[in-house]
Amino acid sequence: MIQAYYLLIILIIAVDQASKYFVSSLMLPGRTIPLINNVFHITFVRNTGAAFGIFPGNTNLLIAVGLIAALFILYTMHYIPKNKYYYKIGLSLILAGSIGNIIDRLYRGYVVDMLDFRLFPVFNVADAMINIGMVILIAGFLLWRRD
Repeated sequence: MIQAYYLLIILIIAVDQASKYFVSSLMLPGRTIPLINNVFHITFVRNTGAAFGIFPGNTNLLIAVGLIAALFILYTMHYIPKNKYYYKIGLSLILAGSIGNIIDRLYRGYVVDMLDFRLFPVFNVADAMINIGMVILIAGFLLWRRD
């Protein structure tokens, strides 16, 4: 039986890849479409680096780091007790985001970013899941470490 965590991972990867496919198919790089003017836009950015565009052009290194992280997370998830579901959810989100961006780097040579809130760099669904997963893990460590 497939655990719900793996279904969550597959769902997130599917949503991430679908959003990247539609943006890259329907828009030219650099094009922006305001959904809420000056608040939220869909902006097609080709990111050859890591978060916030750091380490641009290091695709092979970023693929290697992403694969190592993904394998480590998969290994770790098998040793987390069942009652620590929030750790598994956090790790699942991070894993799904990592895989989503690895797929981009392998398939395109860059990551498609499109969510543009105008306050910080443009990002994608995978990036959002990685960050949400980290918040859940940190909250788990700080708030629920006794259970």
